[in-house]
Amino acid sequence: MGNFITALILLLAIGIFTAVNSSILCSLCDEMLSLVERGDIDGAIAVWEENKGYFSLFVRDAEIDSVSAEIEKQRASTANGDGNTAEVESGLRDAINEILDSEKVNLSDIF
Repeated sequence: MGNFITALILLLAIGIFTAVNSSILCSLCDEMLSLVERGDIDGAIAVWEENKGYFSLFVRDAEIDSVSAEIEKQRASTANGDGNTAEVESGLRDAINEILDSEKVNLSDIF
């Protein structure tokens, strides 16, 4: 009986930590998306740079690389003065949405 209670407590703890982590990541993604929507791409990049280490602990590398690639496109576009911000904004929004979609809490995250 003691093992069952221990397992139940561990399962509950994992569920709670998964939900908390998901809410933190989704909150950061929402913040970045709102900054991109307002046209403050530099602000979204700053949020990403501040929290990239946290994202790297819990998000797949492909999604992190996707956001990083869009950020590099933004930096190159700004340096060249292309005026290509609408395309970069769309790409960055899509990359952040990928992370947001994968980090929503569901039963498969727990198991």
